[in-house]
Amino acid sequence: MVINDLRDNNFLIKTSYHISFENRAHHEAEVTVIFEDVQPDVLTVAMSRASPGRYSLHEFAKNIYSVKAFDREGILLSIARPNPHQWEISGHQGYVKLAYTLFGDRADGTYVSIHPTYIHLNMPAAFLWAKDFAEQGIRLTVDLPDENQKILTQLFPTEAPNVFLAPNMQYFMDSPLQIAPFEIREWKEDFGQSKFGVRLGVFHTGASEEISVYEKMTKRLVRESLAVWKDAPRFETGEYVFMCTYQPYVEWDGMEHRNSTVLTSQKLLKTDALDSAGTLVHEFFHAWNVERLRPASLEPFQFDRENISDELWFCEGITSYYDNLLLNRASVQSVDKFCERLSVFLTRLINTPSRKLHSPVEMSRQAAFQDRASFYDRTNTPNIFISYYTYGAALSLALDLSLRTEFHLTLDEYLQSLWNFYGKTEIPFTNADLQNVLENLTNESFAQHFFSSFIYDSNLPDFEKLLSTVGLALRKKHPGKAWLGEVSLTFDDDKCVIEKPTLQGSPLYEAGLDRGDTILRIDDTRIEEKADYEDALQALRPGMAAVLEIVQHGAAKTVTVQVEENPTLEVVTYEKMGKELDQLAIKFRADWLGAKATHDEPPLEKHCPTCNRAHPFEFDFCPYDGAKLGITRG
Repeated sequence: MVINDLRDNNFLIKTSYHISFENRAHHEAEVTVIFEDVQPDVLTVAMSRASPGRYSLHEFAKNIYSVKAFDREGILLSIARPNPHQWEISGHQGYVKLAYTLFGDRADGTYVSIHPTYIHLNMPAAFLWAKDFAEQGIRLTVDLPDENQKILTQLFPTEAPNVFLAPNMQYFMDSPLQIAPFEIREWKEDFGQSKFGVRLGVFHTGASEEISVYEKMTKRLVRESLAVWKDAPRFETGEYVFMCTYQPYVEWDGMEHRNSTVLTSQKLLKTDALDSAGTLVHEFFHAWNVERLRPASLEPFQFDRENISDELWFCEGITSYYDNLLLNRASVQSVDKFCERLSVFLTRLINTPSRKLHSPVEMSRQAAFQDRASFYDRTNTPNIFISYYTYGAALSLALDLSLRTEFHLTLDEYLQSLWNFYGKTEIPFTNADLQNVLENLTNESFAQHFFSSFIYDSNLPDFEKLLSTVGLALRKKHPGKAWLGEVSLTFDDDKCVIEKPTLQGSPLYEAGLDRGDTILRIDDTRIEEKADYEDALQALRPGMAAVLEIVQHGAAKTVTVQVEENPTLEVVTYEKMGKELDQLAIKFRADWLGAKATHDEPPLEKHCPTCNRAHPFEFDFCPYDGAKLGITRG
């Protein structure tokens, strides 16, 4: 979506929305929309079925009702409904006013949330639209329900604080709006020839001092992101907006948009700011990767169907790799925490049976079924799918370390090349384009091997060898420990029931156990609660045969399970293993994890609530008393 310089706000307005919240206690809003200069005899309006940043269907029409249409004189017009998400209005004589009720009770980035203290509008989930008006300007007027609340959005402002503009439907639909008693922090970023403002709005249950620390974290992460790309996106409104809601009634989410992001979590800033900051920098990184450096498969975004892309391993995977890396470059995360996060996605990728079925390209295509899509029938997801976030992050790690060791280049430089070719110009790319740019940066042999082996096929790089170049080891986390499978269990009424499909190749799978089976006993241990299951595992050793008493499809039976060693992996530093780190590895790691931006502020600190000592921000627990550290005193 290329947006020309529109800061003068001279839009040709043909669609005008108005929204009010008189019944917000019951999660309802009243919406009107006026279409002017309607040309077709029958005006077709629609409710979106998909939303930017999501790739599956969500059928937002289910949450609007009492739809009525009027002409300029207020006379009711005839409405036909050819399908659940479209309305056809006739007899309008060039002017149509629609009115309807909107319901919203899910506080995340995808849907609508209407509450007395907090309102979130994701535009595809809130507003009817007409395809005939897609290229014309839009006005939105919002009735502020409480004078103590503030509005945050990337929509273009006007002289009226509650009236906003968009140049076209694509920009409008990609512009969430939130109303809450935000505490707002603002600053300017000056990066070379690029200057833009940043607005950080936080609605949370903690103290103002915690937002001050979070603001400092955000500044560091914004600057480290800029240093990766060596260029800033052109934010059409002149600013980037973070909309952060950390409240007990919201769902976890992070949703990128062109000039803003929505962040929701139940976690407290005081104790869990690092987790929230990881999501924050992930979504900000998307201002380059996917919002402007954009795959051809997503351009333009289609609101009436699923959006299938072969490149999500890159769009989400690269971004997931960098959200972890930039926490270290910003000096807000320890190396051990960085390794802990690496351990999670390497374990998932290396041990998943789904790689036998799908490459990263095909995993990307699965988003239509996996990206918070809703189905009532049971699926075999654990055996056929691994997230393109995880897959892409692991391959990004391998590519970065390969570029560093083989070519004295970095993944940063690869992204900079892609940005110059396709991002800054907003020319949509394909996987073939990604390979060509890598070839230009390295050579044909390397690029062809990487894409043919790891992107179009499901082979894996030698992670152990690559990590050793920066003094990190990939090893078994629980050597010698018994394992029956990565299994999800529920414990109710003294019964242990397998909740999800067992993993193909695991001991339980090979013994014929699956979802819905009840485990009564493992050898001599009766299994009634989680501790029983864990005790039974402790008594086993890899290579042993365990006898399980189970109930399967209503019938009691006994099965024998061959116990294996726990395959969970971990990434640890050589220092933690007591292994000496050579000078080359020290240099490589420092260049990899070290800051690339200049930070003028003093280093951040964390504080112990028990002994009140201050510690480096990377610490999670007090080394004196073991208490979990907070980002403020007290």
